[in-house]
Amino acid sequence: MRSLNDLIVVIYVQTVDEDSTMEINQSLSDRMSDLKQYGPDDPLWYRFVRDHKKYIKRNSKSKTFIPEELVKYKYRPVDFFVKELGGRSNMAWIFLFVNDIRDTSEFNENCSRLIIVDPKTIEKLYQIFSTSSASVKALEV
Repeated sequence: MRSLNDLIVVIYVQTVDEDSTMEINQSLSDRMSDLKQYGPDDPLWYRFVRDHKKYIKRNSKSKTFIPEELVKYKYRPVDFFVKELGGRSNMAWIFLFVNDIRDTSEFNENCSRLIIVDPKTIEKLYQIFSTSSASVKALEV
């Protein structure tokens, strides 16, 4: 037969585990939501970004990198965008798109001049996209 102290410990451990699981699930859910928000999975959003490529370029900065800065990220442009430029992984595809990098193998030490996408520009575009999409959906009802 278990003592009262044993039962309290079991209940405490189960509560902590359930809370931890809920926190992990929430964290993963938030990350997936972030990825979906600006990610390329929505064909209408993808098209919207493609149609506004010139606008994104005009509102971004370009920077020249020396080969030594790029060689450690050879074939890993998303890591470069996130770790070196402080970008968000859900916007990395836009960074690749505006720099005409169609495949990770194209990202190497020869990519000396890159366009650095401003996250605020993408957020603004997404807001416009979301608002216009909501308006179209309202008209369809």
